[in-house]
Amino acid sequence: MTRVRLAKAALLGAMVAAIFAGASVGTGASLRAAGGFKYTHLFTSTAKLVDRWTINDKSFPYCGRVGNGSITVTFRTTKAWRVTPIVDPTAGLHGRWILAIGREGARGIQDETPRPGLATVTSVDNTTPGPNDPNSEPCRAFDKADCGASQDKHAKVGVTGYDRRRIVVDVRFNVPETGSHGVRCFLGSLEGGFYDQRLGGDVRNGGIFVMMPNPQTFTRRGVVRVTGTSHKRISTRDRGLSATDDVTQTVTLTFTHI
Repeated sequence: MTRVRLAKAALLGAMVAAIFAGASVGTGASLRAAGGFKYTHLFTSTAKLVDRWTINDKSFPYCGRVGNGSITVTFRTTKAWRVTPIVDPTAGLHGRWILAIGREGARGIQDETPRPGLATVTSVDNTTPGPNDPNSEPCRAFDKADCGASQDKHAKVGVTGYDRRRIVVDVRFNVPETGSHGVRCFLGSLEGGFYDQRLGGDVRNGGIFVMMPNPQTFTRRGVVRVTGTSHKRISTRDRGLSATDDVTQTVTLTFTHI
């Protein structure tokens, strides 16, 4: 894809309780008190965003865009990462979940940093130009040469604890930017990026909340999967332009005990 810009899509969020030294569920305080650190889980994630859009553009007298299409973004981490999911009672206002990593020479237990992944963006544009002036030639068909699938190998997933019950996750990836000098494929209202809360997600930056299970679940099971979803439908009407976007996001986080 040409002329892309970094966009945030709301998608991905969850975490789990952890075991320290193979025994009980850990907290940030207990890990610090123990004077050591042990990774407990391997973390991977997948996510999917689908926007099914429509447009009827009569803001121009002739040849306005009419029709529908979709944009689908799939994401996966490219490898499993060692982490220790814990509740840190000293973080936030009343404690929160963190995806902990140990850093030598740093400030001890810290949040996981954003991790790389692979995003595939598939765009479908079924629009056609509306009627032209009866005394003029028919409208020229839109150039859709950039529709189809492309990959972003620099996508990343970030996980942030919100409180003791929820985690917020956002996936960052490159999305085509349409316009007079942009990608030759219409992408609906999401063309500029997925960070807008009105288009998807649960929080201001578009991230998705995922409710945590009982921490004891992670002491009993070797593999724990947590899924979060978000669905929004928006309508836009402005000076002859009528458009809709139906946006669904799904994220799955998998934790495998080491």
